[in-house]
Amino acid sequence: MPDPILCSYLASYDPQVSALALALREIVLEEVPGAVDDLEGLCRRHWFFLHRQTAQRRVLPHCSLPRRGMVFAHLDNRFANHMHPHREAAQQTSNRPTAQDRIESLDMRRRLGLAAIAGIAALALEAWQPTGAHLVNAGRFEEALKVFQADLVNDPKSVAANNGAAIALDLMGRYAEARPYFSAAIKAARTPLARALAERAMAIGYGFTADCANAEKLENRAFEFYLETNDFPNAGDVADELARLCLDSGDFDRASEWYQRGHATGLQEPNLSEARHDLWDFRLAHARARIAVRRGKTADARRQMAKAKEILDRGRLPDQEQFFPYLEGYVAFYSRDYAAAVETLSRATEQDPFIQCLLAQAYEAMGDRAHAADFYRRAAATVAHSVPAACAQPFARKKLASGNIGGQ
Repeated sequence: MPDPILCSYLASYDPQVSALALALREIVLEEVPGAVDDLEGLCRRHWFFLHRQTAQRRVLPHCSLPRRGMVFAHLDNRFANHMHPHREAAQQTSNRPTAQDRIESLDMRRRLGLAAIAGIAALALEAWQPTGAHLVNAGRFEEALKVFQADLVNDPKSVAANNGAAIALDLMGRYAEARPYFSAAIKAARTPLARALAERAMAIGYGFTADCANAEKLENRAFEFYLETNDFPNAGDVADELARLCLDSGDFDRASEWYQRGHATGLQEPNLSEARHDLWDFRLAHARARIAVRRGKTADARRQMAKAKEILDRGRLPDQEQFFPYLEGYVAFYSRDYAAAVETLSRATEQDPFIQCLLAQAYEAMGDRAHAADFYRRAAATVAHSVPAACAQPFARKKLASGNIGGQ
């Protein structure tokens, strides 16, 4: 969706040029994800170029020829779709006007205006430098680490840069190297809340090595902070966060204890609504079902799963319904009903790396190596530094590195 401010600028200049300019904008954002702020800033700073016949001389000389060529070449492929969004899909592209046709139909003033927009787009492509966060989101962890380290040269106490470097290292599997950066972020935090958030990030980092005990030390500090500030919902979330890390690490007793603590803490929220009460009850039943099946108590797991379903059927938690297929698939998988696991997990949130990893293992158990490898690759490629990723990403990476999928 084009930015409303940029659209208004374009429309106020010339409606005949605006569609071309918006096509350029989309191309730039595809070529360099995250460049939106820089592109729009350049447009605002250089907008006067659009009203001057010297636009071509003033803007385009600053752009490299490959960039200028790239912008106009892409326009030929995109222009008709932008100018005619409602045109029937069956119409052949060859019957549509090309960018060059449309440009040549413009008078000189409009051509110069378009040249200026193209120049601005090209300048954005030339000048834009991705941040460390952009690079992490693109899966370019090594490059992200270098950016964060460069930021730390200028500001060694930057919480964001220290935390970012640690996350990049965790996602590359370099866990020991990540720890000093996490510790530096915690030490540099200027407020108790910032410190709690940094502690939670480091706790998740310990989840990547299945280290429930060290994760607990950090999460417990954050938990106490939220309790002291009477922020019971966040305290309950932290307790559940730690419980999940411990469950995925194989410490079922500690997981059960923290899930129960999270439930009890969440219910202390003042003026708790029925929906919020249902939420904490649903989370606890969901957790108990998973713990029971991991302990081999399938009948208990199914009873807790039925309880979770009964809570959902009250109709007060529509946003939680997406988590029930995950629970069904989880119980089915650890009950060794792999066909049912695949069927139910396929209805869950497949972008979740933990679910991807469960699907991979279910397919592997069924002897479907191709699907197993595909889902292992998806889980291994996650860019999330999260509780679901903490168990799934390292497991999937090791599985792929071993080359032993389904007994290969």
